[in-house]
Amino acid sequence: MPVNSFDNYPMSWKPNTKDLTPPLYKSLAQLLENDIQNGTLNPGDKLPPQRELADFLDLNLSTITRAFKICELKGLISGTTGKGTYISSDVQTSPLLLSTLNEDYIDMGAAFHYTSKINI
Repeated sequence: MPVNSFDNYPMSWKPNTKDLTPPLYKSLAQLLENDIQNGTLNPGDKLPPQRELADFLDLNLSTITRAFKICELKGLISGTTGKGTYISSDVQTSPLLLSTLNEDYIDMGAAFHYTSKINI
């Protein structure tokens, strides 16, 4: 049972705790992705702080952190320490981030381009 009451507390995202199934971090990441996909959360929306969300859901902070990390790696959210976590601005422009529209494509994973300076 949560210590604090969140009945009338204004949070930008309140996932339904009844929809959480083990492993909780994967389930929470899926709920976040679903809410982005169905338009409950829009690009640029600010998510509640991780500690606040952990308190609301009565979960460990590391569970929330793991769920957010999954969504961050998928490109769904981005966060900056001290400024908050936001829904990525381009999440709606790339349907492959959210779901598979065509089963005929081959998922090659995320592509990253690394550059490095070589001092000679």
